[in-house]
Amino acid sequence: MALLLNLIYEPEFLPTSHGFRPNRGCHTALAQLDKWSGTQWAIEGDIKGFFDNVNHKTLANLLHKKIGDQQFIDLYWKLVKAGYVEEGVKRDSLTGVPQGGIISPILSNIYLHEFDLFIEGLIKKHHSTAKDITTRNPVYDKVMRRIQYLRDKYPQVANRSIEVTNEISKLLKERRTIPSRLPNGTRLRYVRYADDWIVGAYGPIELVTEIKDKIATFLNEVLKLELSQDKTKITNLLRDKGQFLGFYFQINKPKESNFTVSRIGNHIRKRKISHNRMWLLVPVDKILNKLATEGFLKNYTPGSKITTSAKTSWIFLSHRDIVSRYNMLTRGLLNYYSIATNRHVFHLIVNYILKHSCAKTLARKFNLRSRKKTFAKFGNTLSSTETQKISFYTLPHYRRLLKWPEHTSLPNPFEFLNWTLRTQYNFWKPCLICGATENIEMHHVKHIRKSNQEAKGFTKLMSRLNRKQIPVCSNCHVQIHNGKYDGISLKDLHTSETKASENS
Repeated sequence: MALLLNLIYEPEFLPTSHGFRPNRGCHTALAQLDKWSGTQWAIEGDIKGFFDNVNHKTLANLLHKKIGDQQFIDLYWKLVKAGYVEEGVKRDSLTGVPQGGIISPILSNIYLHEFDLFIEGLIKKHHSTAKDITTRNPVYDKVMRRIQYLRDKYPQVANRSIEVTNEISKLLKERRTIPSRLPNGTRLRYVRYADDWIVGAYGPIELVTEIKDKIATFLNEVLKLELSQDKTKITNLLRDKGQFLGFYFQINKPKESNFTVSRIGNHIRKRKISHNRMWLLVPVDKILNKLATEGFLKNYTPGSKITTSAKTSWIFLSHRDIVSRYNMLTRGLLNYYSIATNRHVFHLIVNYILKHSCAKTLARKFNLRSRKKTFAKFGNTLSSTETQKISFYTLPHYRRLLKWPEHTSLPNPFEFLNWTLRTQYNFWKPCLICGATENIEMHHVKHIRKSNQEAKGFTKLMSRLNRKQIPVCSNCHVQIHNGKYDGISLKDLHTSETKASENS
């Protein structure tokens, strides 16, 4: 069903939709937002409980427009009415798309495609067709003429009186506070990722409020959805920040605008610096709060002194695994926020918070008492002592990338913190069967169900981590599970790590 629906609807979807689509993701949606120069207002939309409130009948009617096969529609009804099991209790699904189903993303996009078309209609209606939607500000031009008059009348600075000099200085300061152009049209823009969407506008606040009301009416009457009035807000991007897909965004417009000097041929021209570019910003406050919640910071409150903390839940891991897990978080954050305007803030987050938290974790593990002794023992990069070393990951600089990364689907940088500690991986080791060094996977010879299940607490955790496990390539792994492997007994295959764990 998912394959068929994707073949039918994917060519119909608009380029403003980015969630759960091939070759699209958070970064493609943010790249579109990054081009919204000159946007003054943002409607930050929030649909109340979208995935749980999709109307089955409305969605069936939408499918009928493209699909005439009644058997397929009957199967759709069985799917959405199947219900789900929660804590051992079967619950009916009166509304919403199937929980966790692989067909849910495409069904959600089909449903919200109608919303995309509605917004496209609003854009065609209110988006000015003229190339230039601003006019010269007469107040600004008046000040400019007065400055030019005084400079022409008194070309020599030495010949100017104090009154003339003071007047020119006052006019120059006043000029920096006056916009050079005034609005003479409107612009509307739109981007959506799943049920998270933004409408950008340039124009009067009355128009923005009218569009928000029209959106609420459409969602309620056509799609049977409710716009959350508490979470849906209109943001003035010249004063405040909006939020979208883990980024802050705003138009950074200072109270006073400076001038830049450029040479065109033999002429030197002064031009007012434009402050219309969209800024995508790292949400430092949210990241610090998340690091504090996950145990990387100690007793953190916003605005207070930052004190790093050891990640005590990782102390029982090997040196290599500890550094590797810190690197997962570091790489995840740097990759996701690679295009952020203020990417330089990762000097604090990576080079201090995460690096020193890693040092404290290693100090606790090896009883080194202090970070100073840890850095003295393992070096500034906290390198492991194995043959193939692993070091704490940092970058030579944290300037924003000028080109958007090619990968479109990036996971939540903090997602791996939810992984269960079921295995210690040796993906850097060659396959013990054929010696291959690529596509390495872990095969568990001694399963969890065969390990000591009666143990409790730390003993039970260690029994799970130390069960027999060997690195094999994907081809050998398939042969093992298909019963085609006929070499030396798997329990006799050893690495130095498995020998050490079994002896301990």
